[in-house]
Order: sequence, then C-alpha cells, then structure tokens
Amino acid sequence: MQIIRYILADIDDTIISTEGSIPPSVYNGLPKLSWIIKQANLGQLPRFGFCTGREASYVLGISRFIEIPNSWSITESGLVLFNPKTQERRYHPSFTQEIREVFEEINRKRIPRLVAKFPFLRPYVGKEINIAIERKDETISLADCERVVRESLQDIMEYLEINVSSIAVAISPNGIDKGTGVIRLAEITGIPSSEMLLIDDSMGGK
Repeated sequence: MQIIRYILADIDDTIISTEGSIPPSVYNGLPKLSWIIKQANLGQLPRFGFCTGREASYVLGISRFIEIPNSWSITESGLVLFNPKTQERRYHPSFTQEIREVFEEINRKRIPRLVAKFPFLRPYVGKEINIAIERKDETISLADCERVVRESLQDIMEYLEINVSSIAVAISPNGIDKGTGVIRLAEITGIPSSEMLLIDDSMGGK
C-alpha cells in the first residue's frame, strides 16, 4: 500500500464554493478539516498544506477560519511556497529577475490599457506576482476574455503561461505551475511526490 506523507488540497471549489449558494456540506466539513490539520501539525497525520492558484494572503485568511497548517502550501500556482504558520515564503528558482520585471511591466502598463480598451474585464486584486483577469460582464465568455488577453500580450508570450479557470484568465510565468510546485516541494521537504496526495477539482495540478 502506498504511503501518504503529505496532503495538498486546493481551496476554490474543493474546500469552499466559488459560485452559487454554499451547500451545508461545506460548513459540516470544516470542523473535520480543522481536526485533520491540527493532527497534522502534531505529527499524528501526514503533513497538510494547500495547493492553489490563490495568493499567500488568501491562504492565510482561509486558514484563520479553520486551523493554520504549519507546513508548506503551494500558492500562486507553484510560484510561491508559503508556510501560513510562520509566514515564510520561498519563490520558485525559475522566477528570475528578468521575469519579475516582465510581470511588473504587465501590471504597471499593460493591464490598465487592457481594461480601458475592454471594459468588460477587471484585474483581480491581491495576487503577489501572478495576474488574474476577471469578467465584469457574465455574458462575455471566458474564451473571449482569454483571446483578448493573449492578443494584448502576444509579443512577450515566451515569458508567460495563460490558463482559464472557472472564474478568470490567469497569467503566470512560463514553466511554473502546480506540478512544478509539487516537484519543488518534494526537493525542499525530502518527501517524494509519489508520497503526496493532491486533492483538486480539476487536472490543473498536472
């Protein structure tokens, strides 16, 4: 039987709902999740962390409503490893100064121009590095949103990875995703990825 030494859970549409009314099962499950995290912190269960496209502050906020994990979480789709208990961050080694400057330029110049040209778009506020573009108008498809984002950034696509979730168009550094985040986590902890259990609502973890 395979040994599980690390549990990684997505947040959106896995632990909490992002669309429609919140089913009672969510509230019923939170005390059980809190108990699992508490036992993990005590070393009685496998380590527990989150694996999400959301930023570290979002993970910390969610953790305060349950139990704060004292283990690494994968945030911003693999870009940042974050320990909610100690609030330590470790950036993916592929996130170079050149790529950081590209993302700063996108945030500073290109996103304001994009939302001015396409008023049905709005930037998601809160991410540390990665960028997410949401819809103001639900009648506009996310596929159309992705198309205009790609067209606006086509000259620097070599640096970027663009994916569409159920709620937004996500822009992240090329070659960094949840899968590479798991590999990085394995390197830091010494726990093989084969001994990690990833609970997600999609195949985005690769």
